[in-house]
Amino acid sequence: MMQIEVRGRSWLVRTSEYQKFWNEVQLQEWEPETFVVFERYTDRLHSLIDIGAWIGTTVLFGCQNARAAYAFEPDPVAFAELSANVALNQPRLANVRLFPQAIASKTGKARLGTPVSVGDSSASLLSRPTKHAWSVDTIRLDDFAKRENITDCNFVKMDIEGGEYQVIPSAVKWLQEFRPTLYLSLHPAQLYWSGPKIFRLIPAWRRAFVAKQTALLIDALAFYRACITTQGAHISRAEIISHARQLQNLALVLTDQN
Repeated sequence: MMQIEVRGRSWLVRTSEYQKFWNEVQLQEWEPETFVVFERYTDRLHSLIDIGAWIGTTVLFGCQNARAAYAFEPDPVAFAELSANVALNQPRLANVRLFPQAIASKTGKARLGTPVSVGDSSASLLSRPTKHAWSVDTIRLDDFAKRENITDCNFVKMDIEGGEYQVIPSAVKWLQEFRPTLYLSLHPAQLYWSGPKIFRLIPAWRRAFVAKQTALLIDALAFYRACITTQGAHISRAEIISHARQLQNLALVLTDQN
């Protein structure tokens, strides 16, 4: 067992095959800007939804500044580790609820796969050749919020390895109604290797496909007053599409907050 301390918040985790990763978190070498975003846009009066919680890094930090935290992780190996880590922090962090489902464009079943190994944080809903694949239960974001009667969510983190290109269009109506700050990780390279088979034949076509889909995604979220980077700088639609065309991952904060 190991205690992690980041920005004045602490939690316990298992010492396991993820030890190297947790050492990086403890040394603040892993995405220090992510913790700043959680700290800036969450509060004790509202709940948060963590979509793609992996082994608990963000939800175990974020729940300490939220009324309630709902965490989704459909990878069974990662979910087992997430569950164990959350259990280590009970009853102190009793406001966390875990779901082994995937947030998707439809409620039902879907295929999740990873080209590397189960539990490594690369599992995606996108259709592509994979070394490991399995069926998962899925639920739309709006269906989940309705089922759980969540009306106080002011922060949603979505880091789902390209699945955002499928999920965002189905979640737009709910996002526009409740306006939670959306911390969105874009993975254009994942989309590059998926999509219609004809687009896989010619790299230029694939990049054009990725750019178009990214433009559609950003346009669907245009109701947010601000779109900024994790460093707090405003970023334009054209800049986001340029990053996508170059297959560069990009984390965005879409918010109505000042």
